[in-house]
Amino acid sequence: MTKAHISEMLLMGLILIVGAMVIGAILAIPFFILLAPALVGIVLQSEPSLRAGIAISGLCLVVYLPVLIVLNGILQSYIHSAWTITYLRLTQLPVPTPATNS
Repeated sequence: MTKAHISEMLLMGLILIVGAMVIGAILAIPFFILLAPALVGIVLQSEPSLRAGIAISGLCLVVYLPVLIVLNGILQSYIHSAWTITYLRLTQLPVPTPATNS
């Protein structure tokens, strides 16, 4: 089946990989924002600011992690569903057309 439909499979794989990379990058943006308080604490080079920065970053991570897990689950479900639908459409037998009496 794969050899017979290699171009369709490659195109679908390319679309899904690029799409997943874009969505994954969007989902990763909050992690960079989460690091900001810890980086500020490192730049200020004082122990209280470092502790506070790490504590704030840790709390934000604890809040964002469940959201990330749910969104990633939705993304993975979409990707697997798209592959399943692609397989079903590629392996579908052609429907015979009814004969017309002229």
